[in-house]
Amino acid sequence: MPRQRRWEPNKRLVHERERRGWSQDDAAREAERVAGGLGLPDLVFTGAQFGRWERGECRPRPPLRRVVCELYDASAEALGLLDQGDGAANRRELLRNAVVLGAAAVVSPAWRREELAAGAAAEPAEVASIRDALMNYDGIWADEGTTAVDLIVLGGQVQQAWRVRQACAYRRLGVRLPRVLMNAQLGARQAG
Repeated sequence: MPRQRRWEPNKRLVHERERRGWSQDDAAREAERVAGGLGLPDLVFTGAQFGRWERGECRPRPPLRRVVCELYDASAEALGLLDQGDGAANRRELLRNAVVLGAAAVVSPAWRREELAAGAAAEPAEVASIRDALMNYDGIWADEGTTAVDLIVLGGQVQQAWRVRQACAYRRLGVRLPRVLMNAQLGARQAG
């Protein structure tokens, strides 16, 4: 008796594979190469496995999922590899909320007043730079003489910042992110 499909076909996986011009067997060979680079040489991938994932018959388990994400340079969420009930999805939602709350605290005037009143040490320069970039709308909107933002370059900057964030290199992210935020705001303004 054929196994019943639990998920919709994963068009995102198909798109990423076809975008690279790979067959399912090609994707399997590349995944094994990536796995070796990640220090996971014992993982085995097959074209049939990629076919099952793409048809939605099953999903890759965590070590395989990590390799697939690395192979396609995208998160498990972006590739449609997580369920709402998946623990990884819940952790991602928790982290997303924590980041929003953390950003709100950084830019909150009340937080700054409390910090200054308590005589706390100065905030890290990276935090101040990110806060300033998030709150610097006047300078961005008023400066019409700004050079046009190359959206392809901006896309590369965003991808690089995402990789730095995924690597938990927060100090490096704190240096990169203000420029990316300003360029994104300028790009949005210029694109109308």
